[in-house]
Amino acid sequence: MNLENVDRALDVAFSLDTIAILIIIAIAVFIVLIVVKFIKWLIGLFSYRNTSNEAYELSEDLQGGSHKYDVEANLDYALTSEGLLTKREQSFFHMLLPIAQKYNLYVAIKPRLADFIEVTLNRYAGGIESSGWHSSFNKIAQKHIDFLLCDLKTLKPLLAIELDDKTHLQDKVVERDEFVNNLYDKIRLSIARFEGYTKDEIEHAVLDAMVEAAMVSCENCDAQMKLRDGIHGYFVGCSSYPNCKRTLTIDSLLGEYYH
Repeated sequence: MNLENVDRALDVAFSLDTIAILIIIAIAVFIVLIVVKFIKWLIGLFSYRNTSNEAYELSEDLQGGSHKYDVEANLDYALTSEGLLTKREQSFFHMLLPIAQKYNLYVAIKPRLADFIEVTLNRYAGGIESSGWHSSFNKIAQKHIDFLLCDLKTLKPLLAIELDDKTHLQDKVVERDEFVNNLYDKIRLSIARFEGYTKDEIEHAVLDAMVEAAMVSCENCDAQMKLRDGIHGYFVGCSSYPNCKRTLTIDSLLGEYYH
């Protein structure tokens, strides 16, 4: 065998070795991906089982069945002496309540976001989707809103209300507020944030949210109707004014779209 044939043989052998190495690497990557997917599936499966067990235990507890609570343990609890609200929140609440009653609205105090917002992923799908559900739910499970105005008849949320103070300038709170604002945009729920406030400002925010939620279109030009403030008080007018001058009274809006 001459030198040229030896070189060719070496080149072929090197090429085969390179191909073999690439095949081994590809197989290794494929195996890693399979293992990762399998681990995520197991996590989702265990999450589903834990959730099912918790639901089963809760169901038994509600039906008077057995549970794991130690009834002989010391109950180190007491009714709070400060009430549900701070003094500032109480002051706001007493201004908000008559406005809510005027327009037949229900005021929910400090509800969790998870009480009126749901995760759209399938909780029981298992695998990645189930894990995604738990991750998304945990982001709203412990967050609360100061007040939530709902339609008195249907209890449909209309307006979320936050009282902002100096703590909302802190980095963590700013990040939390940004998440909540984006969340409300996603679910199309109006939010009103107050620092200083008057009764008129509260009433305007409430009515504006109700008009937005009703999504009323003008019968003349199909433009959206908006809240207006005239010399005789609030009314609903066409957003294409002055080209279109159609109006509605607040009472007619409430009667037609809410009650």
